[in-house]
Amino acid sequence: IPLVAAISLVFSIDYGKNLAFAYNRKEVKHHGEGGQLVGLDVANKKVLVIDDVMTAGTAIRQACELLQQSKANISGILIALDREEMGKSDKSTTQEFTDTYNLPVRSIINFSELLIHIQDDPRCKKHLAALENYRQNYGTKS
Repeated sequence: IPLVAAISLVFSIDYGKNLAFAYNRKEVKHHGEGGQLVGLDVANKKVLVIDDVMTAGTAIRQACELLQQSKANISGILIALDREEMGKSDKSTTQEFTDTYNLPVRSIINFSELLIHIQDDPRCKKHLAALENYRQNYGTKS
């Protein structure tokens, strides 16, 4: 929620664009606005799904299914960090998601780029071995 609120604020301040947003609750509420989506009524609206990280893709899949049920027109997915994890097949989670939903998935930074930054930053270099171990266990093999 803070990520999409910040993006909406920047578009308003820097570009004069009023971009409303909605977010999903973990469970349906029966009071207040009710339902599982809070904010903009997404029916028949073009929406961009924004999330902080793509790991197994579970949260993004749930969000997309909820948006489809709400008759939203999903144009793509923007994530802050793509962990480049293996999916259930021989493809990355991101590629599986793209194939399944036929939607573009873009990230601000991916795990490979993060590793390059960490290798080049003496303050972060102490974490490199742990991150490379993480990639060995969960990351794509390509």
